[in-house]
Amino acid sequence: MRRYLSHSPLWVFALIVRSGRGRSVVDLELHLDGVKALVKVVLFIFVIMLAVGMAVEAYEGADAYGWIPHSGQLQVIFPLHGWEVGEYVDCYATKVVDNSPVILGCEGNHPGTEIREMDVKLWAKVSPTKDGIAVKCQRSEDSITCRLDTSQGNASPAP
Repeated sequence: MRRYLSHSPLWVFALIVRSGRGRSVVDLELHLDGVKALVKVVLFIFVIMLAVGMAVEAYEGADAYGWIPHSGQLQVIFPLHGWEVGEYVDCYATKVVDNSPVILGCEGNHPGTEIREMDVKLWAKVSPTKDGIAVKCQRSEDSITCRLDTSQGNASPAP
């Protein structure tokens, strides 16, 4: 043990401190090792918290730009002219308040009368807004897939 301590820069420091406080060199070395371990643990926790925070921000940013899908049963207001399988229709996804369900209005300028509940995959984050967000939707046999309509000015993230 003494041979290891004699090559350590802490040995000189330990001799100076020992003469003033009466601690043994081994006790001081163990105390410093404990402080180093504590600093490493605190630094590790900080790095993990930083990584989690960055991951959450990255997810929220990707969600705001329409890169994260949201699936579920939504009320869909169909266009008056009908909606053929494979056809694309301009729609608006709206939400009144945070906890309210999303309503997908695809009736265009003509109020639709047919409301169906369908499986919808929405590649957009819908926040409560007055007008909703413009999406381009394609109907399949039993579901609808909608993506942000960037031609309508939705290229920036939702608030």
